[in-house]
Amino acid sequence: MSGQSTAAPRRMPTPMRVNRLDRAPESAVNTVAIVTPSGLPLFTYGSFALDEALVAGILSAFDSISEEVFGSRVHKTELAEGHVLHFAHGEHVVILAVFIDEPSPRQIEQLRGMLTTFEAANNGPLSRQQYDTEYLHEIHPPFTFQAVNR
Repeated sequence: MSGQSTAAPRRMPTPMRVNRLDRAPESAVNTVAIVTPSGLPLFTYGSFALDEALVAGILSAFDSISEEVFGSRVHKTELAEGHVLHFAHGEHVVILAVFIDEPSPRQIEQLRGMLTTFEAANNGPLSRQQYDTEYLHEIHPPFTFQAVNR
């Protein structure tokens, strides 16, 4: 035997390339709010068609009722005009976002990342339930906002 291998040569795998055009389209956002478990808005971004405290309180109540009735909190709901409301639940706060269309998986991860960053930056006051925005570090959402048509 001459010491040469009779096995077929190994073929290198083709590197996976992700083209930005292959990604799910990203939805514009109307509103993002960081709210306390009781529904008090701490920081809001974008456009609210109504008073932001009223809207955040109603959405927080909706989330609480869902948990009580169905045993699970709301993570996403679609509104009649096609907008999608997405909740990211943390240990101390909830961040909700109103997307124009279905959010991409990347946008959902960005929302969760925003929640993680906010809670880490404000762990001390939030763990003591001190929700005074004068003492909280504000972070800005990583989204493109679209004005609400009225």
